[in-house]
This record gives sequence, structure tokens and C-alpha cells, in this order.
Amino acid sequence: MAAGDGAGNDRRKRRRSQGEGALFQRASDGLWVGRADLGWVDGKRSRKTVYGKTEKECREKLNKVQRAAELGVNVTAERRTVAVWLGEWLDIKEGDGTRASTLRAYRWLINTHIVPVIGRVQLDNLTPLDVRRLVASAKKSGLSAGSVRHVHSLIRNALAEAERLDLVARNVAKAVKAPPTPHREVRALRPEEARRLVEVLRGERLEAVFACGLMLGLRRGEILGLRWADVDLDSATLHVRQTLQRVDGSLMFVPAKTERSHRRLPIPPR
Repeated sequence: MAAGDGAGNDRRKRRRSQGEGALFQRASDGLWVGRADLGWVDGKRSRKTVYGKTEKECREKLNKVQRAAELGVNVTAERRTVAVWLGEWLDIKEGDGTRASTLRAYRWLINTHIVPVIGRVQLDNLTPLDVRRLVASAKKSGLSAGSVRHVHSLIRNALAEAERLDLVARNVAKAVKAPPTPHREVRALRPEEARRLVEVLRGERLEAVFACGLMLGLRRGEILGLRWADVDLDSATLHVRQTLQRVDGSLMFVPAKTERSHRRLPIPPR
């Protein structure tokens, strides 16, 4: 940069350190710039630069880059295909603590429905038309409306992560509307039917399982994840803390998925 360039001389006046990177605001256009120092690669200093309109946005992008690098993502790679990026995205999700069952579902959708259609497309060349083609292919494959929405949601989320890491200029999946989910009428049991079901189940080996589902509205995995430590008969309360899931053919207990899933319920006298 020329010594007489005034804007260049003062563009880093507002600099802040950020872990292993630097964060500053350019005087020329007010844009915030973050640079992550990724160490030495093949004898050369490796850095990744991100940009943001605000300091907060830029810091979040810088943190994402550093986190992705720690998980083994080659954030400095110039170009990668959609298939390569989805593999890296799965590594990020696994490192972030995503459930094994969820990752298995992601891999199935990616390998079966996404990679065969748009996997060879360069990530930075992906267009809304490509995403529309993906959604149309998922519909033709016989997937349910809900599963087609999951395909759209997955590619949108993966591209959102790529956008945060400055691997793509924009999330093109946002330009494609998610397919609507048809309304499905669900009929609940009438009170007399519920009472009849309880009477029929009386004495059966799995009576308690169905009673918990019927009277407390618990999911199957939540019921099967209950322990005596979760039940307080003196105060007539039950705590939902974990669920039982089948992952890759094996049963395993996992914590309840969200804060709302962790709940305390009153046990009906019945």
C-alpha cells in the first residue's frame, strides 16, 4: 500500500484482538474485517479473512471460522463441491454435539437424495435453480411431504453455515420456498374411548407404558427412558430427563433434546 494513502494508514485504528485473529474496521468503507490466523501450512502462514457490516457480525463469523478450523474444516480452500462441503458440515454438526440419530438421518438424506442431484456442483456456483431441481427430485423420488421439507431445510442450513464462514456469497436456498406440508386431521380418543382402553390394558405387561402415553402425553422414547429416579410418588410428579433411541442398531439413552423437553409433570391419581 502506498505510503501516501491516508485511508490506508488509519484504516486499522479501531483494531481489537480476537483469540488467534484480529478484528478491525476499515476507514475506507466502514466495513469490519476479521482475520483468523490458522498457523503454518506447507511452510506458509495460513489466514482466513471474513467481513461484516457490524463488529458483532464480523466477530461471530471469525469465531465460526476458528471453530470450523478446530474441527478440521479446510476454511481456506478456494473451491469445493456441494458434496465435499456437506461432509465438512456433518463434521461441524457432530463437533457441536448434534445427536447421533439426527446425524444418521442427515447422512441418509445427503447420500440418497442430495449428493446424487447437486453433489458435483461447485459450492460457490450453486443457484436457486439447482435447489429447485433438488426439491423437485425429492418429490419425484416418493418421499413424503415432510421428508421433502427436511431435504430443503438441510441444504438451507448447510448453506447458512457456508455463508457464515464466507465460503459462499449468499444462501441461495432462501430464494426457494419450502414445499408446503398438507394438513392432516388427527383424531384424539374420546374420554369414553380412553377409559375403555385403560380397562382393556389392565394387567397387561406393558400397561404402564400405554398409561403414561395416554395420560401424560409422553413420546415413546420418553416413556422408555424413564427411571425410578425420575418418579416421585410422594409428591405425585414425574421428571422427563432422557429418552431411549436406537442408533445404528443399538439402543442408547440420550438427554432430552431441548429445554422444553426437560419437564416436570403431575401424575394423575389414576
